[in-house]
Amino acid sequence: MPLVIAVCAIAFALRLVSAVEMASFNGTLNSVFHPSKASDLATYMTLAQEIAAGKLPAVFYYQPWYYAVFLPAILLAGLGIKGVIAAQIICGTLAVAFSAAAALIFAGKRGAVFAALLTATSVPLVFYTPFHQNETLQSMHLALMFLLALAALLKGRWQLFLASGVVSGIAIATRGNITLIFCYLLLLALIFPKRLKVSKRLLNAAVLVAGTLLMILPFSIHNTLASKHLCGPSTAGDAVLALGNTPEAPAGGRNPGLPAGPMEYPEAFHRTMSDTSHGVGLGRAMANWMCREPLAFFELQIRKLLLFWDAREIPNNVSLEGEGRTSAVIRLLRLCGFEYLLPICGLAGLML
Repeated sequence: MPLVIAVCAIAFALRLVSAVEMASFNGTLNSVFHPSKASDLATYMTLAQEIAAGKLPAVFYYQPWYYAVFLPAILLAGLGIKGVIAAQIICGTLAVAFSAAAALIFAGKRGAVFAALLTATSVPLVFYTPFHQNETLQSMHLALMFLLALAALLKGRWQLFLASGVVSGIAIATRGNITLIFCYLLLLALIFPKRLKVSKRLLNAAVLVAGTLLMILPFSIHNTLASKHLCGPSTAGDAVLALGNTPEAPAGGRNPGLPAGPMEYPEAFHRTMSDTSHGVGLGRAMANWMCREPLAFFELQIRKLLLFWDAREIPNNVSLEGEGRTSAVIRLLRLCGFEYLLPICGLAGLML
């Protein structure tokens, strides 16, 4: 479709120009090339360099795909940080193309163009492009995962379920919360297409799981052997849950409007993690807080849910109010207010 191709070209240009603007910033801190040593960006840079040099970590603490596969592959090709920026510009553009292709399946040509426009002009998707954070890569994973899942559920071919499983596994190894989406996808694989026999749907579901495990198991085996107990691809699960489910936790890990920087770890987090190291399971600690202060516990869960309807982007190491101000492209897109369309589209999707 010529219009979709044109929008993809615009998406590429927006990401390229904004990335160059933010990478060229000569202020006190350039988060593209020289991020704060306390930030996730610097951690990913260091880990990727060590892995590219053949030094694997004792365990994969963070979800490993971004810093253990994607970044080292670029470094081994001799492309450096500029290569990372170029690769993420391409990933962001592909996310636009995959979103349009998925929309074309169930919403026709107009839907494809509209989906492409929304994805191309999404302020956060453009903003995160040059930084050593996995949002850009993961956005491409999600768009491709959605496209392959739609095709698999409509056509019922095991090859499509295998491909969907592989991409799902990569997405899970990039950020673990995709496991929730995968569980829903697995349920759909057992139901659709309805024209297939139950045995065929079971086979498709098994192929989906196999493709996912194929991407996850190498990291899980490494962690399990190193820690001497069964582990997933990341060992940070307790810390991540505790950071967002303790009495002092902000709803999104950081409140909108605050300056960017390292994630804040409140005192309640440290106490909870200390308890878990002394034999109190995190689940038990969360349950104890829920029983002790049920209104506070459920208020936090509701505040998390409401964040999905908030047009603001919560700062995560980098900030729209900080690094974003160095880009004329970002300032223009924010002025247009495209982000306010997303809650409207989400509400329309729920009603549909």
